Amino acid sequence: MEREGFKRCMENIQGKGAKVNVVATDRHVSIKPDMKRIYPDVDHQFEVCHLAKSVTKKRPEKAKKKDCSDLFPWIKSVSNHLWWCADTCNGDKELLQEKWKSIVHHTANIITGTVQNSIMNIPTHQSQEMWLRPGSPAHEALNEVVFDQNLLKDIQQLTLSCHTGSLEVYHSVQTKYLPKRQHFWYRGMVARTQLATLDHNASTSRDLATASRGENKGELHFKVVFPKRSKEWIAKPIM
Repeated sequence: MEREGFKRCMENIQGKGAKVNVVATDRHVSIKPDMKRIYPDVDHQFEVCHLAKSVTKKRPEKAKKKDCSDLFPWIKSVSNHLWWCADTCNGDKELLQEKWKSIVHHTANIITGTVQNSIMNIPTHQSQEMWLRPGSPAHEALNEVVFDQNLLKDIQQLTLSCHTGSLEVYHSVQTKYLPKRQHFWYRGMVARTQLATLDHNASTSRDLATASRGENKGELHFKVVFPKRSKEWIAKPIM
C-alpha cells in the first residue's frame, strides 16, 4: 500500500470511532517511521509473506555466485523456516530471532541447543549431499542473508505471524461478482459486494473433507496441484 493510501485508510478507520490495536503492512520504508510518529500506540507488524519473499529473492542472487550453487536446494526450506519461526515464537522477539539464526546450523546438519533440536524434528527431504559445509562459500552466503542487520531488525515485527492470505482470497472472490473491467452503478456495486461477502463467508466456514468409508475412513482429503508460478507440486486440502 502506498504511503498516502495507508494514511487515508487509517484516518477513515479511526474517524469512524474504531480502535486499531494491530496493523500489518509490507516493509515500505516510509510507513514504518509514520507508524512510530503518528500511531505510537498501534502494534505495527510486517506481513510474513512479504518478508519471506524478500528473503527468497536474496537467496537466488547469492546462489548464482561462484561456488554457491549448493544454496539452490535450500531456498524454499529457508522461506518455510521463516514462516515456522513466526508461527511458533509465541510473541517473543528474542525467541523468534534465535530460531531464525539457527537455520545456519540446520543447513549444515549441526544440532546445538533446544531451539535447534526442535527444528530438527521438522521433516526434511534433504539428502546427505545437500548439507552445506560450514565455512564454504555457499554457507557464508547464507550467513550474510540470515545475519543481515536490517532483516534481524524487521523480523522482530513478525511476532503475531500476520498475513493477508484470507483477505486476498476474498478479493479474488469479489472479482467474480465485480469484474474490474466492467462498470456498475452504485446499487449494483452494493448488491454484488454483499453477494461476494456472503459467498466468501460461506466458504471459509466449511470443514475439511474426510473419507467416509474404506481403510482411509476419517482421513483428510487433499488434491495435488502444480501452480505455474511456483512450478512445484503441492497438496491442497479439499473442503
